Amino acid sequence: MVRSIEILITGLLMLVPVFAAAKPEKPDMTRQDTWGEAEKEAFYRWLKQQTAPEEETQLVNTPTFEQMQRIPGGLSSKYLSLRTGTYGLFGFTPKAQENEGTEKPGEIDGSLWGLDLQYGKPVRTWFRQILNLGFYKGSVDQKAGGAKLSGDFSLYRFGYHLEVALVPLGLDQTRNILLRGGLDMLYGRKGDLLYAAKGDTVGQRRRDRQKAMLGHVTGFQAGLSWALGYEWQLGENFWRVHGMFDGFKVVHVPKDKDRENYAVLGVFVGVS
Repeated sequence: MVRSIEILITGLLMLVPVFAAAKPEKPDMTRQDTWGEAEKEAFYRWLKQQTAPEEETQLVNTPTFEQMQRIPGGLSSKYLSLRTGTYGLFGFTPKAQENEGTEKPGEIDGSLWGLDLQYGKPVRTWFRQILNLGFYKGSVDQKAGGAKLSGDFSLYRFGYHLEVALVPLGLDQTRNILLRGGLDMLYGRKGDLLYAAKGDTVGQRRRDRQKAMLGHVTGFQAGLSWALGYEWQLGENFWRVHGMFDGFKVVHVPKDKDRENYAVLGVFVGVS
C-alpha cells in the first residue's frame, strides 16, 4: 500500500512541470479590484504569452522599385559595379575611302583589321562615357590615271566618346540600342609600298603616290566619330556582346595639301 502511494505521488510531481508550462488562461478581467498577488501574477504570465509572438515576428521590408529591377543572380553589387568600369571590344574596320583631290587626284580604298579596347563608366543608366584605344593594320590601294599603287598602312586611334542608350534597360551594367559620338586623335604610320602597276620604271610616280596615300607620311590626324549598335546581356551574368557600325571622318593635322581627308566605316563585334 505504501509503495502504491509513493508511485502516485511521484507521478503527480512529474505532471507539475507540464501544468506549469501550459499556456495560462485569460484571467477574469471584471473583478480586477479584488485581485490578490496570485491573480496579478497570473495576469502578468498571460500578458507575456500574448506579446511574445509579436516580439519574435520578423518584419519583411517591401522591396522598392529599384530593388525589383533585374539584377544577375549570384553576383555581388560591388563586383558588378566594378565590371561596368571595364569595357572591352574587339572589331575590324573593313573600308577606308578618300575623295578625289586637286593636287593628287585619285581614289583610295583600303581594308584595315584591328583590336579596339574601350573603358566605359556609366554616368546615368542611359548615359555612358567611353575612352577608346585602337590599333588597325591593313593595306590601301590608290587608283589614278589607270595606274594602281598598293601599300601597307597602320593606324592608331585614341578617342573620347559619349554613348546614349536609346532603349535603356534601367541598369548601369547593360543597355540595348546604342548611339555614340565623340572625338578621336589618330596617328597614321608610314608603310612600305607593296607594288606599282603599269611598269613605273622612272619611280617618280611611285614617290608621289606614296606620299599622297592614306597617311603614309607619318602624322597626326583628328577625327569626328559616330556609331550605332546593339548590346546583348548573356543570361544572368555580367557578360555582354556588342555589335556596332562605327565610322569617323579624318582631318590631317597639320594640313597637308598632298594628303586628302578620308572617311572610315567599320563593323565592330565585341564582348565585355
